[in-house]
Amino acid sequence: MYSESIFSLHKLVKSKHQQLFKADGGRRLEKIFSSEKRKQLETKVMEAFKDEVKMLSKELQQILADDLVTAFQNRMAIFTKIQSKQSPKCR
Repeated sequence: MYSESIFSLHKLVKSKHQQLFKADGGRRLEKIFSSEKRKQLETKVMEAFKDEVKMLSKELQQILADDLVTAFQNRMAIFTKIQSKQSPKCR
C-alpha cells in the first residue's frame, strides 16, 4: 500500500538522521526532546493544523507532525547556538 511505503521511508530517514546525530557526537542537535515531550508537541501540532491536514490519511498526518516537531527542534538548536555566540550586549 502507498501509505505503508511512505511510512517505511519516513522511518528509514529518521533512523539515518539518528545515526548521523550519534556519529556527529550530538553536535547536529544540542537537545533532543524526551519521547513524552515530543508526543505532546506532535499532539499540539496536529490540533493546530487539524483543518489543514484532515484530507491526509492518519499515517501521513503522523509523519507530518513528526517532521514539523523535528524541524522545530532543529531550528531551536540553531538559534540557541547563534544566541550563545552573540556578545551579552546583543541580548
